Amino acid sequence: MRRYTVVRFVPSALHPQSRKTACLHEQDYLAIPYGRIALYGGQNGGPHGSALPDQVWRRQRVATIGELSDFSVTDLITVVSQRKRTGRLMIKTGGNEAGLFFEDGLLVRVASGDIALRIGRMLIRQNLVDTPRLLEALHMQAESGEDTPLGEVLLRKGWITQADLHRCLEEQSIEVLTRAMSSQAGVFTFDAGVRVSRSGDFPPMDPITLLKIAVERTSALSVLKERLPSAVTPFFLNVSPATVVDLQVSMDPPEAIVIGILRNGPVTFPELANMSALDELTLGAAILTLLELEYIATASQLAPGARTLSPARAS
Repeated sequence: MRRYTVVRFVPSALHPQSRKTACLHEQDYLAIPYGRIALYGGQNGGPHGSALPDQVWRRQRVATIGELSDFSVTDLITVVSQRKRTGRLMIKTGGNEAGLFFEDGLLVRVASGDIALRIGRMLIRQNLVDTPRLLEALHMQAESGEDTPLGEVLLRKGWITQADLHRCLEEQSIEVLTRAMSSQAGVFTFDAGVRVSRSGDFPPMDPITLLKIAVERTSALSVLKERLPSAVTPFFLNVSPATVVDLQVSMDPPEAIVIGILRNGPVTFPELANMSALDELTLGAAILTLLELEYIATASQLAPGARTLSPARAS
C-alpha cells in the first residue's frame, strides 16, 4: 500500500550550508509521474536569467507596475537581487496580496494577506507553538497597543527560540513565493526606495536561495495536483464513526487533521486548505495517503457501480 509523505528541509539563515528543499515522495521509493522530485536545488530548473529590460526599473521613489504574464515572479526577484535593489515588491494573485521588502537585494520582510500564510498559522503548522499559547500571545499583542511583532511576543514569553522563529520566517517566505509562482495570472508593483521598519526577528535572507526552493516546491505541487481529483471534488469520510478517534491516534498529524475535518461532512481540497493549518503540499500528500488507504473517498467511488470498499469502512 502506498503512503505519501513530504520531506521538508528548510534552509536556515543560521546554517547556510544546509540548503535542502522539500519534495513529495512515496515511502519505499515508489515511482511517481515524471520521476522522483529532486531533494537538492538546481535539478528541477532553478531561476533563469532575467529578461527584464533595463527601462523597467526606474529611479528611486518611482513605482513600476506590470503583469506576471509578462514578467514572472522568478524574473522579478532575480533582478531585484542581482541589482541589489531596495524597495517593496507587491504581488497580487488569485485575490491574495503578498509584500516582499528588500534592502540592497536581500529579503528583509514578508507580509501576506492570505490567512494561511500568517506567521501564527506557520508556527502552528511547524508544531512550534500550540493554539492556546498563540491565542494568548495575540491577546497580549493587542493589549500592548504597540506594533510589536507576534514573534517578538512569543520570544519574550520563552515559548519559542530565535532559531525557531528564523526557520518559521524562512518557511513563510518560501510559501509566499510558491503560492505566487503557482498562480497563472496576476499583477506586480515595485516601489523603489521603500524601506520597512526592521526588528531583530527577521534576519536578511538570500532571495535566490529561497527562490530555488520555491521553484522545486512548485514543481512538486504540480505533480501532486495531477494525482488528485479536481479542486471541486468533495472528499467523504469512509470509516465508521466509532473508529474515527482510534484512527486519528494511529495516523500522522496531517492525516489526522484531514480526518477530523471530514467528520463534519464532505469538503473539497481548497476548503480543506482553508480549514487546516497545512500547506498545500503536505495536505495533498495526506489526502493521497488517505485515498490509497480508503479511509476517505470521492462521490464517484461511493456511487453504485464504483469499486467495492471494505464493509467496515463503508458503514
